Amino acid sequence: RNCRADSNANGNGPAAGVSGAIDHIALDVSDIEEAYALVQGLGYPVVSQGIESMNVWENGVRYFTILGPNQERVEFNQYL
Repeated sequence: RNCRADSNANGNGPAAGVSGAIDHIALDVSDIEEAYALVQGLGYPVVSQGIESMNVWENGVRYFTILGPNQERVEFNQYL
């Protein structure tokens, strides 16, 4: 659905203030459980605490983050 690159979610991590730095890539998905099962089946390490939730946007969001093949962080989001 959508993709975005975040320099840092809260402005104080390792990518904050570094020109050209990207903390993670975020991908919107329609079924977070299906996406979670897919990346686990492919063997990508999950670096979040499983599927997490935040009370942001209109109805909240569920998300998880993995390490990709080059150690890049990829976040999967389902807006509720």
